[in-house]
Amino acid sequence: MVQKKLPRGIRNNNPLNIRRSRLQWVHEVFKEPIDTSFCQFDEFKYGWRAAFCLLRRYIYVYHVDTIEKIIRRWAPSTENNTQAYIEIVASMSHKDKDAPIDFRTIEILQIAAAMCRVENGAEYYPMKKGNKKLLLAMCEGWEMATDVEKECADDLVINATIEKINEIIAQNEEKEASNEA
Repeated sequence: MVQKKLPRGIRNNNPLNIRRSRLQWVHEVFKEPIDTSFCQFDEFKYGWRAAFCLLRRYIYVYHVDTIEKIIRRWAPSTENNTQAYIEIVASMSHKDKDAPIDFRTIEILQIAAAMCRVENGAEYYPMKKGNKKLLLAMCEGWEMATDVEKECADDLVINATIEKINEIIAQNEEKEASNEA
């Protein structure tokens, strides 16, 4: 039986395919086989954390604060079909590609989940039924990233968003249970 090869971002616990740089991320590792182009993390939550730290920097430091601006920087047209990437992320996150993004709310999770789908394929979309581990790792990574610099995070907003995520997870579990019954 031939085993299906996992997408690079999944193999590397780097769901948004962050490129290696001089920056050393928390829990970044060099596991065999070593990927010389993209970061590798020991757990998914740290790959998500790094992705959210980068997205937060894009939004608050560089003012790259819309889906279109983020994707143009994240996935340059020299390597990607950037326009298609933008359209998919905007559609899947139900957000206008030119609308400003609030990092502290669930919309950044919806955008990151859609980016993960583009980077790794539909099977690895965190919001897809059956991908609870990937969704929980994403939420944990986002929570760690919002804790890094408190000036970028409003605890009330973050706590309300986490509560909303927990509601969504509970609703998904209820739907799964009723579908199995």
